[in-house]
Amino acid sequence: NPLIKEANFMSIQYQKFYCLERSIRELIRVNLEEKHGSEWWSTLDDAVKRNVETNLRYELDTTHTKRSQHNIDYTTFGDLRKIINWNQFESLFNRNLSSVNEVMIDLNRLRVPIAHCTPLAAKEIKRLEIRIDDWNQLLSDR
Repeated sequence: NPLIKEANFMSIQYQKFYCLERSIRELIRVNLEEKHGSEWWSTLDDAVKRNVETNLRYELDTTHTKRSQHNIDYTTFGDLRKIINWNQFESLFNRNLSSVNEVMIDLNRLRVPIAHCTPLAAKEIKRLEIRIDDWNQLLSDR
């Protein structure tokens, strides 16, 4: 079945992005907890917090199991980029904020077809691999 073959192939791309996104969420959470303790969420931009509240409300209005106990798991990928305030994250990266934003914007573009079950073109799979490598190169050894 060609659809099963496609799904198996795309599951590899999903797995790559899943690991990357989970690691970015964890990097943000741990970094902000180290700086602000358990109240780190209150230090974030109000627009991000409102977006999360909307996502939480939407989910609570369903019969589905709550996806997470952590607010950061209700942020969009775009929210994650907004959370990376350079004053609090500079030590985590060996390049500047523009470099981090460039990679995150491109990763968000690549995330859309993966999240919406659309196959990635061969060129976009290469781009995903390059951007994952770029992200890893941005991270300092800390």
